[in-house]
Amino acid sequence: MKTVTKEVYYCEYCGKHLLLKHAMVKHENVCSRNHENMPACVRDGECIHLDVNNPFRCILFGKSMYYPNARKKGLIDKYPESFEEKIEAPINCIHYQN
Repeated sequence: MKTVTKEVYYCEYCGKHLLLKHAMVKHENVCSRNHENMPACVRDGECIHLDVNNPFRCILFGKSMYYPNARKKGLIDKYPESFEEKIEAPINCIHYQN
């Protein structure tokens, strides 16, 4: 019988596990639970400017928003029709109020 011991890398934000360190570094960079990837309105609580009926629509901007990590993952180029009429949610919005 052969046994193999391998290092397993865990995402410190979501708990996902991978066997390759560089793959985990890449994942953590785009992980949706990484606070650096979250807009302030989501990260710190409900912003008073968010639409009650659509939790990811800003009343001040008048548009639906998408997470900034969508750009990092290349989703905007891959599925452009899903991002039409939407804006990237700002990480640090000057209008943020909770």
